[in-house]
Amino acid sequence: ERFIVLDGVRADRNKAGDVLLTGGATNVSGLPIADPRLSCRMTKGRAAAGTVSAVVEGTVPVGGELIFAAINLGQAAGPWDRWTCQVVAARAL
Repeated sequence: ERFIVLDGVRADRNKAGDVLLTGGATNVSGLPIADPRLSCRMTKGRAAAGTVSAVVEGTVPVGGELIFAAINLGQAAGPWDRWTCQVVAARAL
């Protein structure tokens, strides 16, 4: 089951080469959800460029949205121009 739905997620690169993620996470469960961990698979064409992840600190209320901007996920292992992100962990409150 999916309890957090990602919305409008965009990945950018800072000058150091880190992946910066911006977007929103909507809680579609019946409980408040805290500290979702986002994981993004980075690719360039068909070649894998690695997976990066980070925790977005905060609580998403029932039916609410947590907006995040420029969350630093660290550096991908290789060059990338595409990404696929998902929530891989979170805490129910």
